[in-house]
Amino acid sequence: MNSLLIADITSLQWRAFADGAVNLPYVVNAFVAGFISSGISAYSANGWRWGVSLNEVATLKLTIQYGMFCILLPVCMSPALVVLFVGDYKARKLTAPLQTQAKVDQGGAEAEARTLLQSVAYYWVRLNVTGLLLMGFGFALLLTPITLSTTAKGGYKNRKYK
Repeated sequence: MNSLLIADITSLQWRAFADGAVNLPYVVNAFVAGFISSGISAYSANGWRWGVSLNEVATLKLTIQYGMFCILLPVCMSPALVVLFVGDYKARKLTAPLQTQAKVDQGGAEAEARTLLQSVAYYWVRLNVTGLLLMGFGFALLLTPITLSTTAKGGYKNRKYK
């Protein structure tokens, strides 16, 4: 998403620099993230009450903080959303007369003539629902054994899940 925004609002000459500047904090995150997550873990000395920890998934200690995303996501996404909405407003303002002509040229009445079954088939293909279902089932098949091993008594040694 950041790369798309940078491509839209910078010139080709400064695009690489702007993209690098935006991605620079990820270098720092690699070294600092462990200390931050251990400091706000629900099992730390000053445990943060909005944190949920899953301990010892396989051999790693994994900490997932759900509550912090309720605060961080809107704050971090608001500048990008402002840029997108301003750009959308400007684009609509510039192309509004052109869109009505394009609808007439492309046969705008075609979508109104579809039956319910034709609309379902059309959007099934356009949204690639088959691919989304396959990807969802693939993630389920990948993550289910990991989840069962952490919740089952004895982990992978439990014969009930084999």
